[in-house]
Amino acid sequence: VPMLDAKNMSPAELTTYSDDHLHYELWMLYETADEILDNPDFDRKPVHLNMAVESFLVHARVLAPFFYPEANWKTDVGADHFVRNVGAWEAARGIASAELIDVKKRSAKEIAHLTTGRQPDGPDKRWKPGSVLRAMEKPLAVFLAEADSTRLGPKFRTFANGKLAQRG
Repeated sequence: VPMLDAKNMSPAELTTYSDDHLHYELWMLYETADEILDNPDFDRKPVHLNMAVESFLVHARVLAPFFYPEANWKTDVGADHFVRNVGAWEAARGIASAELIDVKKRSAKEIAHLTTGRQPDGPDKRWKPGSVLRAMEKPLAVFLAEADSTRLGPKFRTFANGKLAQRG
């Protein structure tokens, strides 16, 4: 499949993309967090807990630069492709929280790469999915308010609004 330059995606392509890929990332973020935080039947064996936390962090690591892009490839899809006015979106969204910056940095060092930047075992190494979700909810809510309805799919919008209302 040839890769599209994301800035050239049509509203219909963005709608489909959001209902397929963006929905999946957000769904996995919330579902893995729910397993870790709220499911009393979740198997808490260390390996299972690590699998869930690492999955959660991979999806958080995908979504953080979606909302707060840095240097992007032309095929990277970001929130700015979906909003009506990029300047208004950026002003309303504000800068990335310390929590989201930490997720991007720590997950790069502790999940995605084998580096000397990994934290030693101890209380500072423990991830806090609840605080990561809270940090993700402001840019998500602003994104939903700023998104062009012709570019954001109903499956994604319904799921995201439902999760924000449920946690809100």
